Amino acid sequence: MAFGALPALLQSALIEVTGAANADVATSLQTTVYNAGIAAGSLAGGLVLQSAGAGALPWAALPLLAGALLVAAKSRSKSKAGAGGGRELGEITGEHGERPPMPAGRAGRTLPR
Repeated sequence: MAFGALPALLQSALIEVTGAANADVATSLQTTVYNAGIAAGSLAGGLVLQSAGAGALPWAALPLLAGALLVAAKSRSKSKAGAGGGRELGEITGEHGERPPMPAGRAGRTLPR
């Protein structure tokens, strides 16, 4: 239940970081990598299950969990070290600090901000 909104949140964050012009490519790549990860995990789990049995699954997952935690810790420390120097998530501005124009809606009206 807690994981349900994560893919949509990740895609929203990805669109904010890459910008609207590259959103279609970025979200396509994110979806592809997401599905490739699911397939790789299923394959690896199936191979471990077939060769060593169900008791080996937690032990096979432990190094992967440790690696994921290490990557998360390193990326978190890098983001804290670089705070203020780069583009912050949620900061979508034009060259001079203004918000980019919204796309035109039906009958030439602009969409609400």
